[in-house]
Amino acid sequence: MSNVLRFASRDDIDQQACRWVAAMDRGLTAAERQQLSRWLKRHSAHERALYECAELWDSMDQLSRLADLFPDVVPNRRRRRVSLGAAASIVFVVCMGLALMAFSGGALRWLHDAHLSAPGNGLLTTLVGERRSMLLSDGSRLTLNTNSQLELDFNQHYRDIVLLRGELNVQVAHDAMRPLRVFAAGKLVEAVGTAFNVQVLDDDSVELIVTEGKVLTANAQESNNRLTRLATDYARIGSPVQPVAARERLVLAQAKHRVEPVTDAEVSNLLSWQRGELVFRGETLAQAIAEVSRYTDTRITFADPELKSVRIAGLFRAGDVDGLLAGLQSNFSIGHRYLDDNSIELKTLEE
Repeated sequence: MSNVLRFASRDDIDQQACRWVAAMDRGLTAAERQQLSRWLKRHSAHERALYECAELWDSMDQLSRLADLFPDVVPNRRRRRVSLGAAASIVFVVCMGLALMAFSGGALRWLHDAHLSAPGNGLLTTLVGERRSMLLSDGSRLTLNTNSQLELDFNQHYRDIVLLRGELNVQVAHDAMRPLRVFAAGKLVEAVGTAFNVQVLDDDSVELIVTEGKVLTANAQESNNRLTRLATDYARIGSPVQPVAARERLVLAQAKHRVEPVTDAEVSNLLSWQRGELVFRGETLAQAIAEVSRYTDTRITFADPELKSVRIAGLFRAGDVDGLLAGLQSNFSIGHRYLDDNSIELKTLEE
């Protein structure tokens, strides 16, 4: 048996880096994140190769989000041409990745739904952990987040969406004669041609984030009543109409609300669910667990109440409870124990 160790060539490292970039584009599992962390720490050449391959394939946004999980990785931005062999290998890896996703149940549902056309009328529902994206009859693109339900009511005179629960994102096809209206928890959001996100919060307030154009908001009581919606216009709404523009956020509640600006980075984090990700940038653990719980039936509680105020940062796959637990244990010294098959209790790790 030989004692000689073979060192990886530059081409080998480039190919490995490109495979990791391809895996990051389709989403890393908890085990893969650990493998990637070990691979990056093995040699500084691995770090350089990963960043250079990501730059070549415009995936630096993925790397910046993963930086929270791998804080020891410091990018070396010295440019080096990735070999053609490595570039060819990533094309093969990406194609193989898409083929594998097409045969996996959850990914198949997401890829297939991305090309569905929604009916002009009726209920649309997602289960816990499910996301659906579809083309509406008017050409608008709708994405429905986990555990959500809405009613579509489109005809030649109006375009109405009643968000009964959950969260939606819509890219509105322009139609000046038929504004698209979203009714949610007694609130009204109207747009002609723009893009925005609406979420019904636990206290029945409504969060609005506008990513393109401008929308109008107002109160619209009994918005789930079709006759009330038909009669709704701004002349009959008691509260003043409030405009919200791109890169602005507004929480519509009973008390007076205020529009606040948000940066592109903040919008990307707030809407990371569309990529199947949850990004935390200093939220308390209680806030993070509340968000994580939207995507799983697993109940997560705290053995140590003081853990609720711990602030965390990182990127996690939505619904990946095992990845969350591994990240909390390795990065924040927070352990856990299973109370039963669907209940987990978080606790401080003993020194």
